[in-house]
Amino acid sequence: ERLEERQRLEEERRQEVERLEKERIDEVERLHKEMAKFQNERRQEVERLHKERIDEAKALEQQKQMEVEQLEAKRILEVQELKKRGLEEVENLQNLRNKDAEQWGSEKQALHREKKAAVDEVDHERLARQRAEAEAEAEA
Repeated sequence: ERLEERQRLEEERRQEVERLEKERIDEVERLHKEMAKFQNERRQEVERLHKERIDEAKALEQQKQMEVEQLEAKRILEVQELKKRGLEEVENLQNLRNKDAEQWGSEKQALHREKKAAVDEVDHERLARQRAEAEAEAEA
C-alpha cells in the first residue's frame, strides 16, 4: 500500500511538474507573442512617423517651390513692367527730341527767312542808292 501511495504521489508530482512546465511554456509563448506584437506595433509606429516626416518634408518642399515660382513670376512681371516703362520713357524722349527738332527746324527756318529778308532789304537799299546815284550822275 505504501508503494502504491508512493507511486501515486510520484505520479501526482510528475503530473504537477508537467503541468507547471506546460504553464511555464505557455507563459513564455504568451510573453513572446506579446513582445512580437509590441515590436510590430512599435515598428508600425516608427514607419508611420517616418512616413509623416517624409510627407511633411515633401509638403514643405512643395510649398517652398510654389513660393519660389511665385517670386519668379513676380520678378518677371516687375521686369516686364520696368521694360514697358523704359520703352515708354524712351518713346517720350524720342517724341520730345522730335518736337525739339521740329521746333529747332521751324526756328531755323524763321531765322533763315529773317536773314534773307534782311539781306534782301540791304540789297534793295543798295540798289535804290545805286539808282539814285546813277540818276544823279545822269542828271549832272
